[in-house]
Amino acid sequence: MNTIKQVVLILLSLFLLYFSFSMVRKIVVFGPEQLGFGESFFLAFLINLCVTGIFAFPGFVMPISRLMPQGYYAIKNSSNVMRWYRVLWIKHFQKLLILFFWGKNASRKKFFEGQRKAGINLSSNPDKLSLVT
Repeated sequence: MNTIKQVVLILLSLFLLYFSFSMVRKIVVFGPEQLGFGESFFLAFLINLCVTGIFAFPGFVMPISRLMPQGYYAIKNSSNVMRWYRVLWIKHFQKLLILFFWGKNASRKKFFEGQRKAGINLSSNPDKLSLVT
C-alpha cells in the first residue's frame, strides 16, 4: 500500500509538472494582450498551485530532508539571521500564531502528532542558533 501511495503521488507530481509547462506555454502563445486580467490571474494562480504540488507531493512520501548533506542544514551567519528575526518581529508573529492557531491543543497534536519537536531553535544567543531534528 505504501509503495502504491509513493508511485501515485510521484506520478501526480509529474502530471503537475506537465500541466505547469502547458499553462506557461498557453500564456506565451496567447500573450498578455489576448488574455484578460482575470484569465491571467487565474492562470498564475493555477501555476502557483501546480508548482507547489510538484514539490509537496513527493515530500509526503519520501524523506526529502535526507537528499541534502548535513552541512546544508547548518546555519551560517547566525548573527544576521537573529538581526532579521528582531527586525521582522518574529517573536510577536510566533505569539499571534500560538494565540490564534497553535494554541489549540487539537491543532498542535494534528500537526506535530505530539512527538516531533523539529525546527530551528531560536535562542537569545545568536552563537547557539541550531537546527533541531
